[in-house]
Formats: sequence, structure tokens, C-alpha cells
Amino acid sequence: MAQVGWLAYEQARRQWNLDAAVQAKLSKCEPWPPGKDGEGNQQQWGYCTWFTLDDMQEITVMLHKPGFLANAARQFQNVPWLTTEVEVNLCWAAPSAR
Repeated sequence: MAQVGWLAYEQARRQWNLDAAVQAKLSKCEPWPPGKDGEGNQQQWGYCTWFTLDDMQEITVMLHKPGFLANAARQFQNVPWLTTEVEVNLCWAAPSAR
């Protein structure tokens, strides 16, 4: 799950012409409990979040295991995580006006 999320971030970062996150560390990867889609298929959502060591950058990737892929994968646990959203928050400190 984390590897899929990080690869999605890397692809989005290149598309957006952002510099690579320096020393980003995985904070959390959490799959939410599986549920059912509109057709009664099992599906699952989750997310992963990374922070840089200086806490000036946050990367969050939303992931989904769509239920309609379970038939091809034969078992839901074999359905791959797919990225649905990549969010990058960049912070900076302004010099104080003294």
C-alpha cells in the first residue's frame, strides 16, 4: 500500500514540476474496513501520509481497492490498491518583520 502511494506521489510530483521531498518519512498507512459498493461488491479505501523531517511538507495519497476487480483477482485480498488522489502541502516560514 505504501509503495503504491509513494510511486503515485513521485509521478504527480514530476507532472507538477515539484522538487523531491527531502527526507520524507512515512507517518501512517491505514486501510479502512472493507465495505460494499453500489453493486454489492466488496471494496476498500485507505490512505498514506508522509512528512518531511522539518515538517514543512506533507504528502497524502488516497487509495482504493475497487470491488469489480475481485473477479479478475479471484480473491479480494489480491486486488491491487489504486491511487485516487495525491495531495502535497508545502509550508514555508516568512522572515519576521523587525
